[in-house]
Amino acid sequence: DPGCAYSHGRLRLRGGGSDEGALGDWSEIEKALEDSRRELKITVESEEEGKQLPDSLWQCYHLNRLEITGGKLKSLPEGIGQLDRLTTLIVSGNQLTSLPAEIASLECLRVLEAENNALEELPEALGSCSKLEVVNVAGNRLTSLAPLASCSALTTLKADSNQIQDAEEVPVEDLPRLKVLSLSNNKLPE
Repeated sequence: DPGCAYSHGRLRLRGGGSDEGALGDWSEIEKALEDSRRELKITVESEEEGKQLPDSLWQCYHLNRLEITGGKLKSLPEGIGQLDRLTTLIVSGNQLTSLPAEIASLECLRVLEAENNALEELPEALGSCSKLEVVNVAGNRLTSLAPLASCSALTTLKADSNQIQDAEEVPVEDLPRLKVLSLSNNKLPE
């Protein structure tokens, strides 16, 4: 099947333009369910696919790592909160304008990569992700990083190329483990 490749416990899926292999009928997600995949990479390549991910994805309870790329994903469904074993979520290079509040249910989340989207704000609920260590939200439209203030495990925060104008919106004093902070190309005063 040219739309999917297996390697080292990973399942890579590509949606096709034809009915066969289209997003709504991805039998490979069902296979991922059956064999308890730990990692899943989905490439969303068409505008139609970007409107809705298959509901069966949210039944992959064993997932530790989920990567959704391709540049066409417009929203991350509330179902993401059902993947409570997720440690890594990568949704970079899409068209996301927000992240759902249900992200708070991801109690094991350690890495969030959402750079190069169109995010305008981070959900307050993100602060509930107490194990979060790495956040990359560079290349968005964010004006504040305040929701990360209670993420005391955070060691790396990359928020380059956003719209941050006020240092008060970057909760550095609340992040005792922070080692890497990158805020270049924002609107912060010199």
